Amino acid sequence: MASFDHQNEVNNAAFSSDGARILTASADHVELARQVKEAHGEAAKIGSSTSMADSPSQQVESLSVIASGLEFSDDGSLVAVDEEHRSKLAKQLKDLAQGPAPSARFIRWFFSRGSDRTIFPANDVKIAEWVDNALLANSNVTEEWVRNALIFLPDHPLLHIALAGFETDPKRADFLCSFGLARLPKEGTICTRVGEMLISQGHPELALTAVDKALLADPTALSAQRLRLRILDVMPR
Repeated sequence: MASFDHQNEVNNAAFSSDGARILTASADHVELARQVKEAHGEAAKIGSSTSMADSPSQQVESLSVIASGLEFSDDGSLVAVDEEHRSKLAKQLKDLAQGPAPSARFIRWFFSRGSDRTIFPANDVKIAEWVDNALLANSNVTEEWVRNALIFLPDHPLLHIALAGFETDPKRADFLCSFGLARLPKEGTICTRVGEMLISQGHPELALTAVDKALLADPTALSAQRLRLRILDVMPR
């Protein structure tokens, strides 16, 4: 068993997928830098037999350098890392991700992007699927939630339409709606939900387009049929 006493408040913590390890974050970077340097010293004593593949702590540190572009100096301050070094670390880790190491799945998750990324390394649910389900089931998502989701899925059509509901500039709102509507998948449930979102935003014409797309996917869908009648009732004659 190992212990580590932070000198400052711990502001974050995360368990490994197997529950055997925990990574904590605090502002006491001087102490952390000292431990990192000592770990490097021990690795140097052991010699070349110790590689990144054998050292989870080296893998975590390398991922941190890649993500932030920063590393600890001898005095505990953060200094910038040149792009060549980051690229070298990325290549080493990507090679390691193809092997049988227990950390390979996490490394693959770290380097995955957009619709390929799952919610967690040990989870098979992709972010795009989770966002779809959240938007389909919840009409009260916040603007912050939508903007955070767009960081991972910048081309997601439902997110652009949802964001339009928070937009105060009518021209920008129209652009976001049109952008999302043009990229909707031919899936009845999603198109019907988009129709509901658009009519609530005061865009009955666009809502009708979404519902008609839903009925093309499934002409027998009662929810889409009812929504179409509702939209026609509020459209100007």
